[in-house]
Amino acid sequence: MKISSFLCQVVLGLGLTLILPLAWAQIEEEEAKPWLEEKREAWTEQKYALPPYPREQDLVPLVASGLGLEHEYLIDLKSVSRTPDDVFHYTIVVSSSSGARNIFHEGIRCLGGMHVNAKALVKTYGFGSSSGQFRPVRAGGWRKLRGKGVYLYRRALADEFFCDATMVYLDTRRLKLRFAEGDWSDGTASEGEMH
Repeated sequence: MKISSFLCQVVLGLGLTLILPLAWAQIEEEEAKPWLEEKREAWTEQKYALPPYPREQDLVPLVASGLGLEHEYLIDLKSVSRTPDDVFHYTIVVSSSSGARNIFHEGIRCLGGMHVNAKALVKTYGFGSSSGQFRPVRAGGWRKLRGKGVYLYRRALADEFFCDATMVYLDTRRLKLRFAEGDWSDGTASEGEMH
């Protein structure tokens, strides 16, 4: 009785030893099949040219939470766009209480979902010069958006305009309306065209 029970255990153990590797090999083979793989296309940035230098009549205050009172932030409405590569472009004028003024043309790319404190990248394409023209940033690349200090506006733009889940993929016209009117709905409150 003990011998037959022992033999059954040996046969069962030997059977599992042979079957498990075969089952595992089949699982690995299924996982390696190309139709089961998630297709991820590499992101490519489009060629992009700097816009015209901002004019005073096209500047509107950036109305967003978390911006300090020591700086004034103005957005150039003419420069706001969303390109087909899903980069949001804008020109911002940052003025300090002492009168210093800096102008940047930048892009923000949302990553990892659309929500407050979403991961995002920022790129500076150019900065304003005393000659009233943009100077291109030659070695400018994409970097993590941190948005601290004078650059708080970047986090505000990402969280409340570009990467906000309620504003997913607003087109350029609606983005401009939102900046111009401070409209917190889906951007459809006004159908007037931005010039």
